[in-house]
Amino acid sequence: MPPTLSFAEVGTIVVGASVHVGRYEDYLRDWVKAHRADLERRPSFFFSVSLTSSIPKPENQAQVQSIVDRFIQETSWRPRKVALFAGALRYSQYNFVKRIIMRLIATSNGGPTDTSRDYEFTDWDAVARFAEEALAAASATAG
Repeated sequence: MPPTLSFAEVGTIVVGASVHVGRYEDYLRDWVKAHRADLERRPSFFFSVSLTSSIPKPENQAQVQSIVDRFIQETSWRPRKVALFAGALRYSQYNFVKRIIMRLIATSNGGPTDTSRDYEFTDWDAVARFAEEALAAASATAG
């Protein structure tokens, strides 16, 4: 949130984060903890992006859900809705070491291993539905 914007000016809040090495960045957890009261005074939504969400195996979905559950427990925040989205595998943007690590992870999960191209796994229709729900909450709050 820009430092010049006050929570008084905001009706609905959408927070999003990507999972890296099984967790969210510390700064996100710290920010949510610091602003939890503000987040809970209005409709707030949370979305999580991870490559693990792209693998339709129950154990992978459970793993992502446990990461979200741990975050919710650590912050004590109760968003109105939580959405889990698959991300992208952007081999072209990784340095050599990260590309090899991501390829190994993809191999172990049955994912794409051709490092000469990128892969998009995001269900953009699901993203649109989530955004529409947040927008509807914002409209109801403003009205």
